[in-house]
Amino acid sequence: MSRDSQPEEITFTANEARIMLMWSERTLRGGHWGDGDVLFPDEARALEKVNDIAHGGRPRVSLRDIEIILNWMSAHCGGETLTGHLSLNHEESQLREKLTRLKNSC
Repeated sequence: MSRDSQPEEITFTANEARIMLMWSERTLRGGHWGDGDVLFPDEARALEKVNDIAHGGRPRVSLRDIEIILNWMSAHCGGETLTGHLSLNHEESQLREKLTRLKNSC
C-alpha cells in the first residue's frame, strides 16, 4: 500500500477530532519551523480532514494522514517520558490505539 492509499474505513467522532486538533496545535502553531507560519501540504490536507470530521464530515484518512496525526500526538504529549510512556489521558490513549491499529492494517 502506498503512503497515500486509503486504509479501511473507520469513523472518528467529533470529540476524537477535537483531540487531534489539540494535538496539532503544538506542532502547527507552536512554530516547529520558525514562527509557525509554515504549513506543509501534507499537514494542511490532514488538518483539513480533521476539521471536516470535527464538523460532522466523514473524510477518509490516508496512511500519511495517520502518520502526521501520530506525530502531532507525540509532539503534544511531550514525546517519550523517562518511563518510556507518553503522557496521555484515557481518551487520548484510546485514540492513539485506534490510529495505531489503522496504521498497522495498511
